[in-house]
Amino acid sequence: MAIKGRAIPPLFPKDLIHINRWMCPNCGLIFDFDENHYFGEPGWINTDPPDGQVDIEWEDEDGVYHTEELDYTSICSRCGISLDDNSLIRVLISRATNLDDWIPIIKQSEHYTAEFKLKLSGKDVDKLGKEFTSFASSTGGRIFLGVDKYGKIQGFEGIDSPEGKDTFQQRIRGIVSSNVSPIPFYQVDFASDKTTTIAVITVPKGVAPFYSFKNVPYIRELETSRPATQEETTQLVLDWKERGS
Repeated sequence: MAIKGRAIPPLFPKDLIHINRWMCPNCGLIFDFDENHYFGEPGWINTDPPDGQVDIEWEDEDGVYHTEELDYTSICSRCGISLDDNSLIRVLISRATNLDDWIPIIKQSEHYTAEFKLKLSGKDVDKLGKEFTSFASSTGGRIFLGVDKYGKIQGFEGIDSPEGKDTFQQRIRGIVSSNVSPIPFYQVDFASDKTTTIAVITVPKGVAPFYSFKNVPYIRELETSRPATQEETTQLVLDWKERGS
């Protein structure tokens, strides 16, 4: 039986830094979808009717057997809430503990899934919002704050202390909640060595067909974020519907 397209959010591709987990929005149960388990088993969602009872066979008056597939609902295996109507919440657990873990990724330079920023002021705030939307609408990506456009790690000012990290995250939440619609999932990580701290914002591909910054949809093209055309937004909606069928 195939898993319904939007019941389980897509993985962030080739993510060696985070462990993907998902959480029930009602009871908080964590799912890992371990390939060694299946529906109804530890780490997996359940279905209603249960897996193994989704096909019924019956014999007509001529003695011909028929198989009919029943519609099913994806549900939380603890509280039973419908996960077709209530999306799972993505939880990313960071494997990275220091700056060295990120250096191999930073050395790849800016590209389709990576953006570097040295500071966050003035026009940089708008650019950040556009990158949030373009990554969420495309295949996902990361925004490195404290890294210049050449990939040189210089650090981001004001995030060395716990208070500074909290203030930074509040600022990011404010930028996203005020300008980005719908609000995509994202994860903020901080990485340090003895003298330097950077922030890394991971934005996976979203579960919505596309995302907008100040009511303008954006997509990623090579190493830039640009407004999507009407034809491109239409195609994003069609692709979204196909994934959910």
